[in-house]
Amino acid sequence: MESMAYKKRLLISIFTDDDCVVLEFDDQGQGIAAECMRRIFESFYTSKTNGTGLGMFIVQRILRNHGATLSIASQKNRGTSISVKFLKKIRMLKMLETDKKQSCKLLPWRGFFKCKKFQ
Repeated sequence: MESMAYKKRLLISIFTDDDCVVLEFDDQGQGIAAECMRRIFESFYTSKTNGTGLGMFIVQRILRNHGATLSIASQKNRGTSISVKFLKKIRMLKMLETDKKQSCKLLPWRGFFKCKKFQ
């Protein structure tokens, strides 16, 4: 948002599937230069006059510690897209249809859940 001109938009989206939750930020700012993109996650690298160069380095480390990933795509003078992908701890269980009617009960197991079938 620091590099977005007045009346430009920041689009924030969230979506999910069976495996993950994705949070996306798309802006209409100046974009990030290729040199900065190559070094954006390096500690103490900054393109700002008053920056410390720790922001993206810390963000990436925190996300990684929580099993999430961060990706950035940018085009000069077009904007930047940042995507954060969080893996779900509990995956959705899909049962295949069979001739017999089956049910499934979720039971706690080692921090996750397992399915115990019963008739």
